[in-house]
Amino acid sequence: MGNFSAGSKLPALLHQSPLSIKKPGTTVTKGDNQQAIADYTKAIQLNDKEGWAYFNRSKVYERLRDNEKAKADCIKARQLGIKIGQCIGD
Repeated sequence: MGNFSAGSKLPALLHQSPLSIKKPGTTVTKGDNQQAIADYTKAIQLNDKEGWAYFNRSKVYERLRDNEKAKADCIKARQLGIKIGQCIGD
């Protein structure tokens, strides 16, 4: 699995239990927002049925005030069965 930064936690998480990347607020989302987006995008490319990746990426987009992308990812997470409250802009 290439194209991850040296500090990225996602490659290690992908080799662990699937629950590792499902938890909101995993260490992947802390710190470098652009790297977190890249990591979640890669996770989605590897498994586009992983709702927590969409949800966690939506939270990063919210931090960046990119509400359109945040809402789209939040809605996608909800469509994939993630039980969440309102999405931004609902």
